[in-house]
Amino acid sequence: MTTSILWLLAGALFICVEIFGMPGIGFLFAGIAALVVGGAIEAGLLTADATLIQFVLFFAITIISAALLWKKLKRTPNPTYHNIIGTEAVVSAPGLSGTQIGQVQWSGTIMRARLVDNAPVDVLPEGSVVTVRHTEGNVLYVTPRTH
Repeated sequence: MTTSILWLLAGALFICVEIFGMPGIGFLFAGIAALVVGGAIEAGLLTADATLIQFVLFFAITIISAALLWKKLKRTPNPTYHNIIGTEAVVSAPGLSGTQIGQVQWSGTIMRARLVDNAPVDVLPEGSVVTVRHTEGNVLYVTPRTH
């Protein structure tokens, strides 16, 4: 097997590990670098016997691509769920109590929820109807429904 094929296979393996095995560790950047080195050998920009240059290029591209892309790839959108605020939900088992995270059913979906800090009650049993006041991340902050 030629050196370029080994680099290309290593690149594909690194990317597969990132996708299917251990996402978030940085195998994507190593995969990109290995593909670039393998492509450079195939294109004749590097010789197959220049092992030291291949590894220096591999590590340099890994570091550069990580430095350029890490924050952009790690940035996750912060959903605000504006369409949920002001709507009603039903408390799921075992109910909501104090500042503990519980669950409510909203639009057929079970979602994490807790009572707002200044809620007029400390405990809401299962089946209680609540109003969503705001969200933080994926937690709905609710109050008892007022009639």
